[in-house]
Amino acid sequence: MNDTRSTSDDGRLVRLVFWGLVAVVAWVPLPLASNRPWAWSLLALGIGALLTGWAVATLTRRHLVRLGWARLGVPMVLLGASFLWFMVQASPLAPSAWHAPLWDSAAATLGLRSLPGAISVDPAASAAGAMRLLAYGGVFWLAAQYGRDPDDARRLLWAVSFITFAYALYGLVAHLSGNETILWFAKWAYRGDLTATFVNRNAWGIYAGIGTLTVLTLMVRLAERSQSAGLGGRTAVIHFFDRMHPAFWALAFAWVTLATALALSHSRGALASTVLGTAVLLGGLSVGTGWRERRRGLAIAALLLIAAGFAVIEVSGRGTLGRIVALAGEGTGREPIHALVWRAIADTPWTGRGLDTFPQVFYAYRDSSIPWDSPRYDKAHGAFLELALEAGWIAFAAIVAALAWVIGVLAVGVVRRRRRAIYPCLGLAASALVGVQAIYDFGIQMPAIAVTYFTLMGVAFAQSFRTR
Repeated sequence: MNDTRSTSDDGRLVRLVFWGLVAVVAWVPLPLASNRPWAWSLLALGIGALLTGWAVATLTRRHLVRLGWARLGVPMVLLGASFLWFMVQASPLAPSAWHAPLWDSAAATLGLRSLPGAISVDPAASAAGAMRLLAYGGVFWLAAQYGRDPDDARRLLWAVSFITFAYALYGLVAHLSGNETILWFAKWAYRGDLTATFVNRNAWGIYAGIGTLTVLTLMVRLAERSQSAGLGGRTAVIHFFDRMHPAFWALAFAWVTLATALALSHSRGALASTVLGTAVLLGGLSVGTGWRERRRGLAIAALLLIAAGFAVIEVSGRGTLGRIVALAGEGTGREPIHALVWRAIADTPWTGRGLDTFPQVFYAYRDSSIPWDSPRYDKAHGAFLELALEAGWIAFAAIVAALAWVIGVLAVGVVRRRRRAIYPCLGLAASALVGVQAIYDFGIQMPAIAVTYFTLMGVAFAQSFRTR
């Protein structure tokens, strides 16, 4: 009797952790994309609590570990090794020869013989950055465990779709009403651009782009189910859509809302990255095992996307197109920043400077190539480049290798899977969107984007393996 009650309690705990993960995904965009110390600290605390709950539940129900170390070992070990290195950077454990020269300068200024220095020029910031990295790994782990179950995988995609739609709807209402605020704060940047609860328009554009891909994935999934129910083949297209599930039209409305909110952000990079991600999504479906069965649906989806895209651009995207035309051939404007970052990397290529220390390091290298009246730069406007500066090449390679491993598994899943290839296709599409934007901007460094992205990647990874 007691064993039965214990098993039932563990089952409830597992479901509580699942909905806790959904709650985290819903919460994280709200407080300015959680890009504030208190917000990302609360995020890390919440993810830690969810991981603890999941671990306690699985102690007595081992079958709930749906993906073990045989599947997740490589990326998680690489991530864990990187985390340990980042903690070494933030501590005085490294050899003094590796310490940042700033510590010797500080000791001389204070009249001291020495200070307990570190590789990082800001150990507290580096420890916080390592904490966030560990939290993102926890999100991926939980999403992969739950995403292995087809029902939970579908629920997580529906949750991300609804959450991103809700924020896009809020952003549209605020923007179209002329309300230049973020929540109850008056906007201090990007006035005239839709940013919803984000501060930066490019970051909001990437978040909305991820939402459009997730919604589109569910639309294709419903269209495939309609075809398999006998509505494809020679059936007229009008009958195909007439018999479509009502949820398809709700998703279509959500897609238009998200696409409009993306266009009104006036972010050139986010728009281009989202178009690329959409092409990867449809392209992945076209090379999969079930291509012949879904070719009619894909052709219809492509035509509808083109038509809907033109309509959104015509109504809401002229400002973005105007920026693309006006700034064509002028580059991104980030070239001087990147040149200085490369100089800083060359000085400490292997040890790095510590996570989240770019602002301090940048001002040590800033020269006349950056106008002194320009805004303060706290990001390198290139997430990969900034990570190489802060982590050093070895830790940078470990993190990139972990991501490459996961993406490689997704690519294999796209080719081999027939029934649920749509999930790894979404993972590849989201990676293309986020990855390309990370070359010249910092969207993935926003906790709201990182949590949403790694949730989708966990589901996509889990569904890349055949069921049996």
